[in-house]
Amino acid sequence: MFYELSTLREELTAELRDARIIGYASSRTHASEPLALAAMALHGQGESEAAQRCSDALAVCQDDEGKVGVRSREAPYWPTALAALLWAARGEKKSRRKRAVEWLMHARGEPIVADPDIVGHQTSLIAWP
Repeated sequence: MFYELSTLREELTAELRDARIIGYASSRTHASEPLALAAMALHGQGESEAAQRCSDALAVCQDDEGKVGVRSREAPYWPTALAALLWAARGEKKSRRKRAVEWLMHARGEPIVADPDIVGHQTSLIAWP
């Protein structure tokens, strides 16, 4: 089916605006990555109230150290960067943003011992968590 871009954008915006849960599946709990991406999309469409609801739900996933878990405060914490970008774009609470950025600047991943069953990944590289 072919959609006009403006029609598709309007339908997606309405769906995000009205969503109760924004996660990887509609019947699950909130997840940080889809929350941050939805909030950015809503913010970009001028849907400030809906973007704020997503941002508030995302803030619940941030712990005192500043890291943002994938769900609630669960590891891994890579969604922290998305949350920091969202909060910066929206000009939201500087303390929330500052804690996230400080955690990101000090975070380090851990190398994984080489495993012959892992193909296609260089497991000895250290990256963000």
